[in-house]
Amino acid sequence: MQVRTGLDMMRAMAAETPLRPLDAPVYFVMRDPRRIAAFSPLFAGAMPPPASVFWNRWDGETAWVINTYIQLRRRGVDARLSTRFVPRAICVATYDDLRRGGMPWRSYVLGCRMDRARPTLCEEVIVQNRARCERPTDHFIAHWPQLSLRPRDDDRGTLLENMVFHGEMDNIDPAFRSEQFHHALRELGVRFVVHGLRDNRVGVSGRDWSRTDALLAVRGGNDFFRSVKPAIKLVNAWQAGCPAIVGPEAGYREQRASELDYFEVRTAAEALAAVRRLKDDPALFRAMAENGRRRALEHTPDAIASRWREMLDGVLRGNYTRWCRTPRAIRLVTGSGKHVLRTIQHKIERERFWKAIGGRGYRAATSHRL
Repeated sequence: MQVRTGLDMMRAMAAETPLRPLDAPVYFVMRDPRRIAAFSPLFAGAMPPPASVFWNRWDGETAWVINTYIQLRRRGVDARLSTRFVPRAICVATYDDLRRGGMPWRSYVLGCRMDRARPTLCEEVIVQNRARCERPTDHFIAHWPQLSLRPRDDDRGTLLENMVFHGEMDNIDPAFRSEQFHHALRELGVRFVVHGLRDNRVGVSGRDWSRTDALLAVRGGNDFFRSVKPAIKLVNAWQAGCPAIVGPEAGYREQRASELDYFEVRTAAEALAAVRRLKDDPALFRAMAENGRRRALEHTPDAIASRWREMLDGVLRGNYTRWCRTPRAIRLVTGSGKHVLRTIQHKIERERFWKAIGGRGYRAATSHRL
């Protein structure tokens, strides 16, 4: 597939190519009452509308559970949305929902780790970058790209006027918040724009990249904190057709195939040098934008849905089948006992996580410089 324009990219991202059915249904479990209420029509069981309809509602939990349910269901996979863990079935739930009870030990649970501590109240774990694949039962699946993203206007050519951070100011490494850095950018003719999402979740600022000429994504925090983050900001920049200037994160590095994928920087001076290169070399700007569009095709909803189906098929034919062969009485007794131990382990993992990221809470973690 060739993607020459922003419109071509939008079409590629909207495609819904059918997938082969699975041998058994898979239940996507949502336990949070607020989110259940927000998506209540989807729990009726009818064919859901395209996931892009809900472009302004996604957060960490809904992106991994409800979005995945919609994407698979619309491609022909027997995915079902549930407010409870269905006994003897494969159930997918997020780290946060695993803490909300519901006797998950009666089901074969796949826990979505997100950017949290390692979940222990499940049989297998889904992680959002390969750095966190720590056991044979861990599965890397890339985060869904931003839906209904409006790419950079093609008419802007190689103009570099707006460098944007899509997120909250307090998530940027402190070195890039300084007036000195912003002043140096202005001297280069570049405006630094922070499109915060706090007031409207992903909202218009996360969707509209039409006037974004380059992405800055340099996060604060230590190496471990950055290692649990997905490469979604980079993927969105590729989709938008924007050169990316990013920090040294595992998620970005494992995606890197060439020097055209992104600039990696640690300091404000390195970021300014990257901006100068893009300003002085329009051919480089154009090459990075075109390369990004090609790389974005590896992360379309079609591509991510195919990976989900492949992973679920492997679980169904492997560990889940062996789990089902265990007599029901033994499975329930040993499962409830394991759940007690896993609950204790869950608390231990959570404390390890806060210690590893260097702060109790994400704001504390991101306050540390690279």
